[in-house]
Amino acid sequence: AGASGSYKARLKDVCKATAEFYHTQLMRGRGEGPDAARKYLASRGFGGEVPKKWMLGYAPGRGALVRHLSALGFKPDEMIRANVALDGRGGPVRDRFYERVMFPIFDAQGDCVAFGGRVIGAGEPKYLNSQETPLFHKSQVLYGLDQAKARMASTGCAIVVEGYTDVIALHEAGVTNGVATLGTALTNEQIRLMKRYAPQILITYDGDGAGQRAIARGLDLFEQENVPARVTVVPGGMDPDEYVRAKGGQALSDLGSIDPTTYRLDTLAAKYDLSNAEARAKYAVDASQVLRRLEDPVEVERFVRRLTIETGFSEETLMEQVGKRRAPKAEPQREANTVS
Repeated sequence: AGASGSYKARLKDVCKATAEFYHTQLMRGRGEGPDAARKYLASRGFGGEVPKKWMLGYAPGRGALVRHLSALGFKPDEMIRANVALDGRGGPVRDRFYERVMFPIFDAQGDCVAFGGRVIGAGEPKYLNSQETPLFHKSQVLYGLDQAKARMASTGCAIVVEGYTDVIALHEAGVTNGVATLGTALTNEQIRLMKRYAPQILITYDGDGAGQRAIARGLDLFEQENVPARVTVVPGGMDPDEYVRAKGGQALSDLGSIDPTTYRLDTLAAKYDLSNAEARAKYAVDASQVLRRLEDPVEVERFVRRLTIETGFSEETLMEQVGKRRAPKAEPQREANTVS
């Protein structure tokens, strides 16, 4: 382990030197690129102390990083393994990130292990993340955990958002228990990681369709891991970053949160025109499926009452549909009829 431990330490040194280089470019760089990077960050409300606190940077590309790291004594192979440079296909190695605003990614201990780069202006991909390296397995890392873990532990709650900028916006608005998944769907490993610091999780994703689908998938995973999660629904299709910038951190807390079943029923109800009898019947069938996963009879009854109000069906009928309580004596009778 000693050798591989020291190799990993060496790759961490590459990442640290890279983060420092990019940060210096952002803070002191002259010219069109660094200016555009600063302007972009200022437009997101990330001026002042923010770049220093999050070690934000600017990647010029054009071999500037490779030259800098070489001067510090790092070998091309180390730069490639840390995924900050690419094999030059026969030529010299080249910078992986080019004209991007850089977000260094730190592990829970606060060591830089990877990067996310956002294109300035138009261009694809909008976000470019480090690929898997000996240091970095994106399914096991949460952005902002190094800065959020103390508050997560003291409040017993973690807030999961989708992106880097959401985390930074939350922290700047005083909501310092926010973390993000790294451009991928939530994973079981990330949930276990959160659970180490906070028993309760609040999912706060974008209000758009993709964000809502990601929440639904996330809730299933939280259930698998047996971790209680609740959902804060950001209104108007806004993302948490926009919402907090418009209304402040307290406003996000004031939105409150709902339990997974309420969230699932709300999302389902939104798909149906409940003023239409046929749609109400379809909704009742689909909603009953959702309630089947509940084990607590009190919870089942609470949500069946809600469905009674929304659909007009009786509690008896809905209970039967959910499969939690049989309608009395009707069952064998029907079977007898079908035989005759």
